[in-house]
Amino acid sequence: MTQQPPLPPRRSIWRYLSASLISLACAWVFYQLLTAIATSFANHPITDASYVVRNLTTVVRTLVLGLAAMGTGVFGLVGLGLFAYAIQVLLGPSDPRPTE
Repeated sequence: MTQQPPLPPRRSIWRYLSASLISLACAWVFYQLLTAIATSFANHPITDASYVVRNLTTVVRTLVLGLAAMGTGVFGLVGLGLFAYAIQVLLGPSDPRPTE
C-alpha cells in the first residue's frame, strides 16, 4: 500500500476578498493621482517658445500620464480578477480539504 501525501489546505475566500479590496484601493489611489496630474497639466500649459523644450515637455507629460493610467488599469483588473476568483471559490464545487 502506498500512502498518498496529504493535500495542502485550500485557501479561504476572505484571503481573496481582502487582496481584491487592497488592489482596488490602489487602483482608486492611482486614479485620483491620474486626475490630479491631468488637471495640473491642463492648468499649466507649456509656455516655452523653444521647439525642443515643448517636444520634451510633451513627451515627459505623456509618460507620466501613461504610467499613472497603467497603474490604474493593472491594479483595477487585478482587483476585479481576484474578486471574480473569490466568487468562483465560493460557488465552486466543494473541496474536501480543510480551510486555513
